[in-house]
Amino acid sequence: MKGPVSGGGSCGEKRLGGARGEKQVQERCRVILETIAPGTVKYWPSGRDYYIELPRGGGAWWVYLRRWEGGCIAICIYPGNNMSQARAFFKRTVKQEFLDLVRNGWKIQPSLALNYRSGFLQTHGNKLSVEQYFDFWASEEIRQIRREGNGFEDFSQHLHAHRLINATDQRKIKREFIESKRDFMNVCPGFELIFAWRRAVANRLDRDKRLVEAVRDRANEALRTWGQTL
Repeated sequence: MKGPVSGGGSCGEKRLGGARGEKQVQERCRVILETIAPGTVKYWPSGRDYYIELPRGGGAWWVYLRRWEGGCIAICIYPGNNMSQARAFFKRTVKQEFLDLVRNGWKIQPSLALNYRSGFLQTHGNKLSVEQYFDFWASEEIRQIRREGNGFEDFSQHLHAHRLINATDQRKIKREFIESKRDFMNVCPGFELIFAWRRAVANRLDRDKRLVEAVRDRANEALRTWGQTL
């Protein structure tokens, strides 16, 4: 869903307080990520920002640092972003430690995607709480759905009955899968995790040479709940 591309060159290091415009902010984010994990930072062209690429086999493969809503600077992690990640995540996560991240300032949102090769359908109709969503997928087999035997239709009804998707999502599934020639659907029950600093706070941390440590510590705080670290 987010393909790796080698990171771009530098336009001159600046602290966040002196960064002007999106390009300079993202360049500072790149430098911070490179300081934390040298040689593992990639560029995502669609988002025009940078991330640390984690070793395959864990519950998450990417840790982003980017400009966020309201001018904030945010760590963004997407565990369960494909079936392999989702299986590892639900197998290894200490549920209560994961849910308790919200007490430390993290925002957690369910993020269910239905994928076919390089394309994906992001759903938006989930009505479950984070804990209910977690419990459902922790007890559900995370598998590939096949077209045969009304597989797509039955699975769409299954998700709708458990309030994981809405009627709009069902119409999209009908268009993208049922009425298409696609023969399988990869089910990717993930999450979006965001930890954001207000820009003034991030500027101050960077000025005081504490932002690198803060990013590393916060990212590891989340990653450790499912057995990973930077």
